[in-house]
Amino acid sequence: ELTRRVLAEAAVPVPAGGVATTADEAVAIFERLGSAPVVVKPRHGRQGAHVYLGLQLAEAVRAAFHGRPPRGASTRA
Repeated sequence: ELTRRVLAEAAVPVPAGGVATTADEAVAIFERLGSAPVVVKPRHGRQGAHVYLGLQLAEAVRAAFHGRPPRGASTRA
């Protein structure tokens, strides 16, 4: 959230999103956003590792949250 706030203060556009602590929360955020594709990444950065791009299904969001590359998603694992 710090990065999101700093970018907003600098007038840099920031896409909608949220922080999830469970896979169910991640899916709920995905559904609340109402549009795909989305990105799932770890809460604490690891130089881009375990970042999943282009997720379009709730099942893919759930898999990415658990660190399993979803079928058809681009990854930076």
